Amino acid sequence: MQDDLVSINQFLFLASWFAFAGVVFILALIARFYENLSGKQTYYRFFVVPVLTFGVAIARYVSVGQWTGDWLGDLLSTITGILLSGLCYVLYKQMTTRRK
Repeated sequence: MQDDLVSINQFLFLASWFAFAGVVFILALIARFYENLSGKQTYYRFFVVPVLTFGVAIARYVSVGQWTGDWLGDLLSTITGILLSGLCYVLYKQMTTRRK
């Protein structure tokens, strides 16, 4: 019976993914709104890529059973951070530069 239940560790992994996906979804909505409003390209469609890569990393962590120490999960988490940082930087620059 205990094997059928989701462990607290797996639940926390999945909850962190849903929280991350929610925050990135809000960022994508902001980027889409700004693109529609200003006409500047914000690449809001690419915000789905960090969600997917982090989802694969979480699936890997759940299968291994630990948060760190797995090279593939750590690599995917690093790629996720770099992608999201780049997208946020592009959005930031688009929203804060003056129009000519």
